[in-house]
Amino acid sequence: MALGAGGRMRQQIFEDPYTAEDWDMQQTSRCFVHLCDALLWREITGENPPQTPVTAREYERAGLPWFDFYRDDLAVLEGSKTLAGIKSVNTISKAKGDKALKGNDSVEVTSVISCSPKKKTVKEWAGE
Repeated sequence: MALGAGGRMRQQIFEDPYTAEDWDMQQTSRCFVHLCDALLWREITGENPPQTPVTAREYERAGLPWFDFYRDDLAVLEGSKTLAGIKSVNTISKAKGDKALKGNDSVEVTSVISCSPKKKTVKEWAGE
């Protein structure tokens, strides 16, 4: 079992507008994340594992909207040069002549809800 890089998500990282003095550095916490397969999930929780996530095609067929958050009023921090070189699971799969993401083909996005301060219309997002 593994985690794979990829997807067509766009991400922007903005500089923290606060100084270190604005944060409570005395309070700390941590979170442990455990990855497990379906058999271990059942053993740990006593429940059946969650269903396979829906594909982009199933999501689109159900008429569900996509969401976009875009800020053009803030400077975006430069991303990691190391991480920029990571290839997606789909790219690696295609290079091998395989299809790792069976049933999860790209879809034509027709309905986008903007969660941005500057609202864009669906037509703007569709490139029209």
